[in-house]
Amino acid sequence: MSFRATILTLYPDMFPGHLGLSLAGRALERGDASIEPVNIRDFATDKHRSVDDTPAGGGAGMVLKPDVLASAIDAVSPEGDTRPRLLMSPRGRPLSQARVRELAEGPGAVIVCGRFEGVDQRVIEARGLEEVSIGDYVLSGGEPAALILLDAVIRVLPGVMGNAASGTHESFETGMLEHPHYTRPQVFEGREIPAVLTSGNHKAVDEWRVAESLKLTRARRPDLLAEKSPGEARGKPPPQLQGEQILLRPAREQDVADRLALGRDREIVHMFGSELAENDSYSRLEAQRFIDGLGQHPHAWVIEHEGRFLGEIRLDDIDRQDRRARLAVGLFDPGRLGQGLGREAIMLVLNHAFAKMRLHRVDLRVLSYNTRAIRCYQACGFREEGRERQAALVGGKWHDDVIMGILAPEFRAA
Repeated sequence: MSFRATILTLYPDMFPGHLGLSLAGRALERGDASIEPVNIRDFATDKHRSVDDTPAGGGAGMVLKPDVLASAIDAVSPEGDTRPRLLMSPRGRPLSQARVRELAEGPGAVIVCGRFEGVDQRVIEARGLEEVSIGDYVLSGGEPAALILLDAVIRVLPGVMGNAASGTHESFETGMLEHPHYTRPQVFEGREIPAVLTSGNHKAVDEWRVAESLKLTRARRPDLLAEKSPGEARGKPPPQLQGEQILLRPAREQDVADRLALGRDREIVHMFGSELAENDSYSRLEAQRFIDGLGQHPHAWVIEHEGRFLGEIRLDDIDRQDRRARLAVGLFDPGRLGQGLGREAIMLVLNHAFAKMRLHRVDLRVLSYNTRAIRCYQACGFREEGRERQAALVGGKWHDDVIMGILAPEFRAA
């Protein structure tokens, strides 16, 4: 299904504008989306093609006439057209990434671009216009705002981004601002890439990114976090999944003390691809950031055993188009390894991923020397699909990353 946008405007030549270039331009060429600008003035009925008049009660500026705009809306959106009708307006509800996703999953939109002092309130009510704002400032018209809305929507349409998963970690997708990015050269004007990003320790990289996102959000947009408690996810939290020995549930504040008490075990840290330095301690701040990160992740569960925090399990890089995700799991109590708790957690999440989320594929990466984990994954139905040679430098030696995966039909047949 193609996303079809009809734009009611007094300046149709402003479209598609920059959307005719790059990813959006290719999406329009392929027919993934279409943009049809329609001139409101074509629906004026007097010889001067008037579209506006003075405001009732006096005052500065002019107001778009309700009869002209209503005729335009009726012409492009007749009865049976299920597309939402949007009015770009500074007094509207702020555009969010969640609303962008909703629009992208629908058939398109009819977008009205206001001009002058505004639009007659009666046509807003009579035609059910949803007022949308892109920020707390005023533009000369709704056209730039409409282009911004369409840019946000088209880029998340299936197949538009080369790597669909690349959009899942961006600002606002997880309820937080995005973490910082780095690339080569290793050193730029005396500033180095953070060592964790080149360590080959995927779990440590994930934790660093969540922590940095949380730190930036607290500093720059605390309002994004204000609605929720520190250990509570923005939006709908993942459902509880009950097993025989364990409970998978969303993170909560009291998990911080349990995570702090477990600290860092040398063997477990090594299996994650890092080395524990002498006298390396685990601080309460690190534990708080870890639990906060789980709480902000829409598909992360605490592994609870005998009423206490034991570890975590997540579905990362969820790609709704290709129906795939990446599994990550960690148990932090060395005394509980080898008791089947990790396997039970994995099976619960795989059942949720395939039966409830309708995913087709779940994959993971594991260091080649972590043979205990590999045996566990194999027992859950994962198959080795390849290796990334010498992908991680641990303890002064290079080690392979084993790539494993399981498909929905394989899981159901097990």
